Amino acid sequence: EEVRCVFHGLEDPWRLIAELLYGSGLRQMEALRLRIKDLDFERGTIAIHDSKGGNHRVVPLPTALENRLKTHLEATHQRWLQD
Repeated sequence: EEVRCVFHGLEDPWRLIAELLYGSGLRQMEALRLRIKDLDFERGTIAIHDSKGGNHRVVPLPTALENRLKTHLEATHQRWLQD
């Protein structure tokens, strides 16, 4: 319940980042350095490159966040096209 209260107090994109941290076990800098090509929606995974200690790893992509991530990516793409 406490985690839900924290999430509801945040606005996107910060809420989305916090939910990724919580849902997939990402570290803060790992989440902030994510690239589109790191997300594999078909396999439900996130590829992490050069994490702590310079290691690479794969973590689960929370299914509950898939639609919101896709929506965020589309909005970001539209903003990029306008720029």
